Amino acid sequence: MSQRIDKLAEKVRRFTHTQSYTDSATGTAQRGLQTQTIVDLMNEAHEVLHGILFDVSSQVYVKEELLDITANTEAVTIPTDSFMGVNVLSVDYKNGSGSGDYVKLKKVSEHQRDSSSSGAPSTYVQRENQILLGPIPSTSKTSGLRVVYEYQLPTVDVRRGKVSAVDSGSAPTSITITDNTLGNIAFADSDLSGMYITVVDKDGNQQMKNIPVASYSSGVLTLGSFTPTAGELVAVNDYVVVGANSSTHSPFPRSCEPFLLEYTKRNVYELRGHPMLGASDQKLQSLEAQVTSMVVEWSSDIKYIPEIDTDRIIY
Repeated sequence: MSQRIDKLAEKVRRFTHTQSYTDSATGTAQRGLQTQTIVDLMNEAHEVLHGILFDVSSQVYVKEELLDITANTEAVTIPTDSFMGVNVLSVDYKNGSGSGDYVKLKKVSEHQRDSSSSGAPSTYVQRENQILLGPIPSTSKTSGLRVVYEYQLPTVDVRRGKVSAVDSGSAPTSITITDNTLGNIAFADSDLSGMYITVVDKDGNQQMKNIPVASYSSGVLTLGSFTPTAGELVAVNDYVVVGANSSTHSPFPRSCEPFLLEYTKRNVYELRGHPMLGASDQKLQSLEAQVTSMVVEWSSDIKYIPEIDTDRIIY
């Protein structure tokens, strides 16, 4: 398991000699390198590392989702946590009653889109965050599509407060947290429109995400209107972090932490005009090559060339 972000932030402070600081909701009382700055740089490091891994292999962080089909409706929305909102690897259509009765749909271009006939889909067009089925399905089906896609990794944050009370675990309208300085800073703005939080357990596992915040006062978060995903539950002693899809722990394994730390250190050096910037750049290049090689050798199994269009194969 990876370390909590606040523990990684402490390492960054030690390595860059920036341990003298004060987090405060009042700008005039702040000094040194603020925790929020390190969190922002850590998130940048995660975005860069995800891009590096995606460039090497688009199947490092993939998941499968079953989506419902509505009769006479061409478009199906891709899950909101897909990488870049669009990265679909495969789409299968349910053509039977069994749990495994799926057939693969052929991805085609806009010029081959079939929106004039109805029946059982055999192709699809991907347009931004939607899958356009062709022919248009003539019947509704629960779990009618099986979509495999690369998902967007959660952002990272430090604990903003510990849940001390919640009015309804499965459908909360307010959450009371044990106040801390970082919580006060995060929710100090009187206009919290567009502010979302995630609730996680002690190990950073998400318990409920995409929670809109309407207002905050004396440790009480009043939530906006939303519909939690089935199975999500907020409990006392969970933790609140900022971000619609966030966690207190890095989604990457511990073997990636040297890269994340060095990237963050490098940007701290740049902010401070530190002479170690050049040396950090060199070390970062070495760590990037190390991480890339780990992903390339992710599996030692034989990799076969996929037969995409069997009609063109000459036996």
